[in-house]
Amino acid sequence: MTTQRRYAIAIFTTVAVAVAGGLWFAHKSKEGEGSSPIPVGAAVNPSAPDSRLLQDVLDIVASRNSGDPNFSYVPKDEPPGLIRMSIGSSNGTVIDNYQAGTEKASALVAFSSKPTDLCANIKDGQVPGSCLRDGRVTPAPQDATFTYVVVYLGSNVGPTLSADGKRGLQKYWTAQEFVPFAQSKWMSDLVTRARNATK
Repeated sequence: MTTQRRYAIAIFTTVAVAVAGGLWFAHKSKEGEGSSPIPVGAAVNPSAPDSRLLQDVLDIVASRNSGDPNFSYVPKDEPPGLIRMSIGSSNGTVIDNYQAGTEKASALVAFSSKPTDLCANIKDGQVPGSCLRDGRVTPAPQDATFTYVVVYLGSNVGPTLSADGKRGLQKYWTAQEFVPFAQSKWMSDLVTRARNATK
Protein backbone atom coordinates (compact mmCIF):
# COMPACT_ATOMS: atom_id res chain seq x y z
CA MET A 1 0.00 0.00 0.00
CA THR A 2 1.39 3.42 -0.92
CA THR A 3 2.14 6.19 1.59
CA GLN A 4 -0.55 8.35 0.00
CA ARG A 5 -3.14 5.60 0.34
CA ARG A 6 -2.27 5.02 3.99
CA TYR A 7 -2.66 8.69 4.81
CA ALA A 8 -5.96 8.84 2.94
CA ILE A 9 -7.24 5.89 4.97
CA ALA A 10 -6.12 7.60 8.18
CA ILE A 11 -8.13 10.70 7.34
CA PHE A 12 -11.35 8.72 7.03
CA THR A 13 -10.76 6.20 9.84
CA THR A 14 -9.24 8.19 12.69
CA VAL A 15 -12.52 9.80 13.74
CA ALA A 16 -14.18 6.40 13.93
CA VAL A 17 -11.74 5.23 16.60
CA ALA A 18 -13.47 7.41 19.18
CA VAL A 19 -16.73 5.50 18.90
CA ALA A 20 -15.27 2.03 18.69
CA GLY A 21 -15.77 1.43 22.42
CA GLY A 22 -14.91 -1.69 24.33
CA LEU A 23 -11.44 -0.55 25.39
CA TRP A 24 -10.19 -2.18 28.59
CA PHE A 25 -8.95 -0.04 31.45
CA ALA A 26 -5.54 -0.86 32.92
CA HIS A 27 -5.13 -1.13 36.67
CA LYS A 28 -1.90 0.83 36.60
CA SER A 29 -2.34 4.61 36.45
CA LYS A 30 0.18 6.72 34.55
CA GLU A 31 1.74 9.84 35.99
CA GLY A 32 -0.57 12.81 35.59
CA GLU A 33 -3.54 10.66 34.60
CA GLY A 34 -5.05 10.27 38.03
CA SER A 35 -3.83 9.23 41.47
CA SER A 36 -5.86 6.03 41.50
CA PRO A 37 -6.55 3.43 38.80
CA ILE A 38 -9.66 3.72 36.67
CA PRO A 39 -11.90 0.69 37.36
CA VAL A 40 -12.11 -1.91 34.63
CA GLY A 41 -15.16 -1.24 32.47
CA ALA A 42 -15.66 2.29 33.78
CA ALA A 43 -18.08 4.34 31.71
CA VAL A 44 -19.23 7.93 31.88
CA ASN A 45 -22.86 8.50 32.84
CA PRO A 46 -24.54 9.53 29.56
CA SER A 47 -26.53 12.18 31.40
CA ALA A 48 -23.36 13.99 32.49
CA PRO A 49 -22.47 17.24 30.69
CA ASP A 50 -20.02 16.62 27.82
CA SER A 51 -20.45 12.87 28.36
CA ARG A 52 -19.14 11.87 24.94
CA LEU A 53 -15.97 13.95 25.34
CA LEU A 54 -15.41 12.61 28.86
CA GLN A 55 -15.85 9.03 27.61
CA ASP A 56 -13.23 9.77 24.95
CA VAL A 57 -10.90 10.89 27.75
CA LEU A 58 -11.42 7.63 29.67
CA ASP A 59 -10.76 5.66 26.48
CA ILE A 60 -7.57 7.63 25.83
CA VAL A 61 -6.30 7.07 29.38
CA ALA A 62 -7.08 3.36 29.07
CA SER A 63 -5.24 3.13 25.77
CA ARG A 64 -2.24 5.02 27.13
CA ASN A 65 -2.10 2.82 30.21
CA SER A 66 -1.89 -0.19 27.90
CA GLY A 67 1.13 1.34 26.14
CA ASP A 68 -0.39 3.39 23.33
CA PRO A 69 1.72 6.49 22.50
CA ASN A 70 -1.22 8.65 21.41
CA PHE A 71 -1.74 11.96 23.21
CA SER A 72 1.77 11.79 24.68
CA TYR A 73 1.97 15.46 23.72
CA VAL A 74 -1.03 17.77 23.62
CA PRO A 75 -1.49 21.47 22.83
CA LYS A 76 -0.68 23.76 25.74
CA ASP A 77 -4.11 25.38 25.53
CA GLU A 78 -7.35 23.45 25.14
CA PRO A 79 -8.71 23.59 21.58
CA PRO A 80 -11.62 26.07 21.50
CA GLY A 81 -15.00 24.36 21.48
CA LEU A 82 -13.52 20.86 21.93
CA ILE A 83 -16.26 18.21 21.67
CA ARG A 84 -14.51 14.89 20.83
CA MET A 85 -11.05 13.28 20.81
CA SER A 86 -9.81 10.02 19.32
CA ILE A 87 -6.64 8.13 18.45
CA GLY A 88 -5.13 6.68 15.30
CA SER A 89 -1.88 5.92 13.48
CA SER A 90 -0.60 5.61 9.92
CA ASN A 91 2.70 4.75 8.26
CA GLY A 92 4.82 5.26 11.38
CA THR A 93 3.04 8.39 12.58
CA VAL A 94 1.00 8.88 15.76
CA ILE A 95 -2.27 10.64 14.94
CA ASP A 96 -4.43 12.42 17.53
CA ASN A 97 -7.82 13.76 16.48
CA TYR A 98 -9.43 16.85 18.02
CA GLN A 99 -12.99 17.64 16.96
CA ALA A 100 -14.14 21.13 17.87
CA GLY A 101 -16.57 23.93 17.18
CA THR A 102 -20.12 24.12 15.95
CA GLU A 103 -18.91 22.96 12.53
CA LYS A 104 -17.38 19.85 14.12
CA ALA A 105 -14.07 20.36 12.35
CA SER A 106 -11.63 17.51 12.95
CA ALA A 107 -8.01 18.61 13.23
CA LEU A 108 -5.73 15.60 12.92
CA VAL A 109 -2.34 16.01 14.62
CA ALA A 110 0.29 13.65 13.18
CA PHE A 111 3.58 13.25 15.08
CA SER A 112 6.67 11.63 13.58
CA SER A 113 10.42 11.29 14.17
CA LYS A 114 11.29 12.84 10.81
CA PRO A 115 9.66 15.17 8.25
CA THR A 116 6.89 13.68 6.13
CA ASP A 117 5.50 14.53 2.71
CA LEU A 118 1.91 14.60 3.98
CA CYS A 119 1.30 18.33 3.54
CA ALA A 120 2.95 18.30 0.12
CA ASN A 121 0.68 15.43 -0.92
CA ILE A 122 -2.36 17.31 0.38
CA LYS A 123 -1.43 20.49 -1.46
CA ASP A 124 -0.96 18.76 -4.80
CA GLY A 125 -4.21 16.80 -4.45
CA GLN A 126 -2.78 13.33 -3.84
CA VAL A 127 -4.37 13.20 -0.37
CA PRO A 128 -7.70 14.86 0.51
CA GLY A 129 -7.68 17.43 3.28
CA SER A 130 -6.26 20.82 4.19
CA CYS A 131 -2.84 21.35 5.80
CA LEU A 132 -2.66 23.77 8.75
CA ARG A 133 0.85 23.22 10.13
CA ASP A 134 4.01 21.36 9.14
CA GLY A 135 7.30 21.55 11.06
CA ARG A 136 9.16 20.84 14.26
CA VAL A 137 7.38 20.50 17.59
CA THR A 138 8.09 23.35 19.99
CA PRO A 139 9.43 23.18 22.58
CA ALA A 140 11.56 20.21 21.46
CA PRO A 141 10.25 17.00 23.08
CA GLN A 142 12.51 14.47 24.81
CA ASP A 143 10.97 11.61 22.82
CA ALA A 144 12.25 11.64 19.22
CA THR A 145 8.99 10.06 18.04
CA PHE A 146 7.35 13.47 18.51
CA THR A 147 9.99 15.69 16.87
CA TYR A 148 7.85 16.73 13.88
CA VAL A 149 4.16 17.54 13.64
CA VAL A 150 1.66 17.97 10.83
CA VAL A 151 -1.80 19.34 11.60
CA TYR A 152 -4.42 18.88 8.90
CA LEU A 153 -8.18 18.92 8.41
CA GLY A 154 -9.83 15.74 7.23
CA SER A 155 -11.68 15.95 3.92
CA ASN A 156 -14.94 14.88 5.58
CA VAL A 157 -15.26 18.31 7.23
CA GLY A 158 -13.14 20.53 4.97
CA PRO A 159 -15.89 21.34 2.44
CA THR A 160 -18.34 22.44 5.15
CA LEU A 161 -15.89 24.57 7.14
CA SER A 162 -16.31 28.31 6.70
CA ALA A 163 -13.37 30.49 5.71
CA ASP A 164 -13.43 32.18 9.13
CA GLY A 165 -13.55 28.80 10.82
CA LYS A 166 -10.52 27.59 8.90
CA ARG A 167 -8.59 30.78 9.65
CA GLY A 168 -9.39 30.41 13.35
CA LEU A 169 -8.17 26.81 13.40
CA GLN A 170 -5.00 27.71 11.53
CA LYS A 171 -4.26 30.58 13.91
CA TYR A 172 -4.77 28.33 16.94
CA TRP A 173 -2.72 25.35 15.72
CA THR A 174 0.11 27.45 14.26
CA ALA A 175 0.68 29.20 17.57
CA GLN A 176 0.36 26.21 19.89
CA GLU A 177 3.24 24.76 21.87
CA PHE A 178 2.97 21.09 22.81
CA VAL A 179 3.40 19.77 26.35
CA PRO A 180 3.52 16.23 27.78
CA PHE A 181 0.14 14.77 28.73
CA ALA A 182 1.09 14.75 32.43
CA GLN A 183 1.90 18.47 32.36
CA SER A 184 -1.33 19.58 30.69
CA LYS A 185 -3.70 21.31 33.10
CA TRP A 186 -6.69 21.23 30.77
CA MET A 187 -6.24 17.53 30.09
CA SER A 188 -5.79 16.81 33.79
CA ASP A 189 -9.02 18.69 34.48
CA LEU A 190 -10.84 16.59 31.85
CA VAL A 191 -9.49 13.36 33.38
CA THR A 192 -10.76 14.45 36.79
CA ARG A 193 -14.16 15.31 35.35
CA ALA A 194 -14.31 11.98 33.54
CA ARG A 195 -13.51 10.05 36.73
CA ASN A 196 -16.15 11.96 38.67
CA ALA A 197 -18.76 11.32 35.97
CA THR A 198 -18.41 7.53 35.87
CA LYS A 199 -21.49 5.43 36.59
